[in-house]
Amino acid sequence: MVHVKNLWKYRKKIGEAAVNHGEFKDLDIVVPRSKINLVYDKINEVCTKVGLRYVIVGHVGDGNFHVNIFNNKVNAFQLSYST
Repeated sequence: MVHVKNLWKYRKKIGEAAVNHGEFKDLDIVVPRSKINLVYDKINEVCTKVGLRYVIVGHVGDGNFHVNIFNNKVNAFQLSYST
């Protein structure tokens, strides 16, 4: 039971850390559990390609992702002028 309490304690701190890190957009998405790896890989690929920092939290075991994508005004500006 102590392990479960510790997991929840640290899980809640991820949200606090995100808020303290800076402005972000929270995307709440649900995907079939069989596609979790595919979706995670695509999020990583896209964010890395355009230089956006992100963190994924939530209850991924049931297919629910909370993707916090942090504001990066320079890259957002560059992205708006890319092809």
